[in-house]
Amino acid sequence: MPGKIEWDDDLETGIQVIDQQHKEFFRLVNVLLDTSIKGADKESVLKAFKFLHFYIIEHFGMEESLMMEYKYLSLKEHRTGHRYFKDELRKLEAQLSGAHFPEVSMRLDYLVVNWFINHIKVQDKKLAKFLQEKAKNNRKIASKLAYLLKKLFGR
Repeated sequence: MPGKIEWDDDLETGIQVIDQQHKEFFRLVNVLLDTSIKGADKESVLKAFKFLHFYIIEHFGMEESLMMEYKYLSLKEHRTGHRYFKDELRKLEAQLSGAHFPEVSMRLDYLVVNWFINHIKVQDKKLAKFLQEKAKNNRKIASKLAYLLKKLFGR
């Protein structure tokens, strides 16, 4: 049975808005896992799952927008990974309609632990390094990242 997914400082990218979104994603996954483990009704689990799915689409959209705007050379590779994760979430959502919650919870736990965490450690850290380098020479990038952080998290 899956347990709580813990945030680790090793996952920090150094881009606050991206890190905050990752932490919020972990929080949402934990709410979903907790809801399904406690045997909540299917409607509550589906509602939590839909919100998680919406959130990840927003997060990936923000990252991809930054990559396009600042001409990130690994955009295609990064976007392919995002597509894979969204497809896997769609499959899980479809399984929620008829499958046993614990099975879907275990698959979600696996997807987050094995794919999402690896994605953060490799792809998102690579993107963060790119954005940090660009921000050294372009104040607009730092301002944009600060704006996104404030807009999304009030910070």
